[in-house]
Amino acid sequence: MNAGRYAALLAAAAAALVLAAPAGAATIRVNIADDLVANDGKCSLREAIQATNIDQSFNGADDCKHANGDTGPDLIRLPDDLYPIEGIAGDDGNSVGDLDIEAGKQLTIRGSHTPTLDGDLDRVLQLESGKLTLDGVAVTDGEAGAGRGGGIFVSGQGKLTLNGGLVTQSSAARGGGIAVDNSGASLVIDGTIIQENGADGGSVFDDGGGIFFDGKSATIDDAVLAGNSSLAGEGGGLAVTGQEGSLRISRTSFFANSATARSGGGIFYSPLSAKATISAFFSSWAMRARRNGFGMELGSAQRTAPDYHNLKQSGTRPSCPLRGWARAWPGAGGRSASACRHRR
Repeated sequence: MNAGRYAALLAAAAAALVLAAPAGAATIRVNIADDLVANDGKCSLREAIQATNIDQSFNGADDCKHANGDTGPDLIRLPDDLYPIEGIAGDDGNSVGDLDIEAGKQLTIRGSHTPTLDGDLDRVLQLESGKLTLDGVAVTDGEAGAGRGGGIFVSGQGKLTLNGGLVTQSSAARGGGIAVDNSGASLVIDGTIIQENGADGGSVFDDGGGIFFDGKSATIDDAVLAGNSSLAGEGGGLAVTGQEGSLRISRTSFFANSATARSGGGIFYSPLSAKATISAFFSSWAMRARRNGFGMELGSAQRTAPDYHNLKQSGTRPSCPLRGWARAWPGAGGRSASACRHRR
């Protein structure tokens, strides 16, 4: 990808840091990185999310102050830090493990200098309903095991928007980085890097190393999908399945993604009657698939061919545009399957 396009991506990531709060938003400021729930006068990210879920201050006004009863959009401001997600999987009430957005509201989590949400024994975020926007936030080390969405899982009729930031080093049986698995759900990705995630289940249905999408509509602009892999299924970078969902990809680069056992190293696309417009750059560097379509593969059930525009191939890999992150170190043979590494 040329320097001009990456400058634009950097500008998009940086812009997330200075955007104003949505009109009428209740603003909650996180002031501790630890994943704690305690009446201690401090506001953790989990407590802030719970305040938006219940539309009132959490543990009273001493911790996470919220305009009680205000059902409008909420804004959580997140300082630059490493935010560990603690606890085991299995809870969908935002008590332990993954952070659960459950109230059907409009929530924006806005980072300063790309703060990092770091999972461990569970995925990082789950959107059950409503609208979630991550502005300038990194999601890493999520683990969903045999489930879906190692980094982020959209399980209900919600809308997930990623502006800038990063989703990396997360794994699940389906959708290692992100999984959208509801016919009424939608996904918007703008200026975001999806790298080094894996769909590592053993089934041929475990698709989408970077992103698995089976929803209403997906839009991906000015993004990078790099170094993602699908172990047994389709679509190392992106897998799109389902019935009638739409897909639009523009000014987006795919490189070093792989479908180890099946098809579509970059993209596997197989909805029955979806509409798709794809304008993408497929790097020939380290993109591979076991069978067909090292760049992009259409499923056998595909009836409506995508509208292709400006499909290009190159042999280069991008540099890292994010503040707080640096260009990845070389991997084996002096090559790396990622665009960014953390400086911490």
